[in-house]
Amino acid sequence: MSKTALYDLHLKSKAHMVDFFGYKLPMHYGSQIEEHTTVRQKAGMFDVSHMNVTDITGDDAEQWLRTLLTCDVAKMNVIGQAKYCLMLNSDGGIIDDLIVYKMPVGFRIVSNCGTRERVGNWYAEQKEALGLKNLEINQRSDLSIIAVQGPKAFAHVFQVIYTKYEGTKDFGLLHHHFEYAKDMHPFYSRVLGDIHLSRTGYTGEDGVEMILPHDLAVQLWTDLLEVGVQPCGLGARDTLRLEAGMALYGQDMNEDCTPKEARLQWAVDLKDEGRNFIGKQASQEREQRFKTASFVIPGRGIPRHDQEIFKRGEETACGIVTSGTYSPSLEIGIGFCRIPVDGQGSDFEAQIRRNKQAIELTKGSFIRQGKAAYTLINQ
Repeated sequence: MSKTALYDLHLKSKAHMVDFFGYKLPMHYGSQIEEHTTVRQKAGMFDVSHMNVTDITGDDAEQWLRTLLTCDVAKMNVIGQAKYCLMLNSDGGIIDDLIVYKMPVGFRIVSNCGTRERVGNWYAEQKEALGLKNLEINQRSDLSIIAVQGPKAFAHVFQVIYTKYEGTKDFGLLHHHFEYAKDMHPFYSRVLGDIHLSRTGYTGEDGVEMILPHDLAVQLWTDLLEVGVQPCGLGARDTLRLEAGMALYGQDMNEDCTPKEARLQWAVDLKDEGRNFIGKQASQEREQRFKTASFVIPGRGIPRHDQEIFKRGEETACGIVTSGTYSPSLEIGIGFCRIPVDGQGSDFEAQIRRNKQAIELTKGSFIRQGKAAYTLINQ
């Protein structure tokens, strides 16, 4: 079982540790709901060092990634720009969802922990298949990732950087440039020495993610603790991302479903008709078997992954809950489900334990900037 560089600090903070795809990670530090609320109202930090960081360099890097990914990296004209995109198999199924960054040299991909082996093998296979000689694929096991999220995230990071890091060897560039870096638009990043600072996240809140060497991560985490930033675990991360309307690989998408079925067609760039990325034709031509929809439960009841969905009045299940939880912000059950393509807003019920409960299909994220943002589809 692998441990992140912050493992001992998690134990000091009395984290409840769990096994997560081969890593020991914190589920919570006492109260998942308190951690969730802190991120929505103030700021919390997450150890996401289990994510898979891979640097792609060499003259053939851009050509290779244009073949591998659904986004077109040739359109990333600014160093530091980031894009969310997918990696498909030849049948159009989703191998992984990821973020790709344009770096000062080459590109950086941050992909999921649970797909590490599958993605690594796919990289090797496609490098050989395309016969590209000038291509280096470097999995960065020497780096940690800390995500600080919430409306006060930058204030806390600013406090640490400007009170502790002036003139230091390791954090000096971060101190010197942070005033500019904090004004970056979402999905942009800057490389400041050994620290990669980015405006990406998985909570729907403002914030920053820092990819940095393990020893610097330990120092930064310790200093953020000292100024009162709440450490948060996997539990809060999951409820926060679901409220923000963000999909989770392995539940809301996998190799069996296409971008259309997973409601991720927006992450597929088809504008350059001459770019034939892997899975392009299959993903567009495959018959759509179901659609992914968001829903709320008006009454009591908490939806969970794999619960069945029924059309009202019918006894045979027609769909399934892919992600479901209690929303601490809305104080109701929310989730994502797979239903028939022609399904409408009030047609469905979810099997919650022994009872079927009505669900209402919604559009938009559930929460935006701390407030309810969804609308019912039948309104």
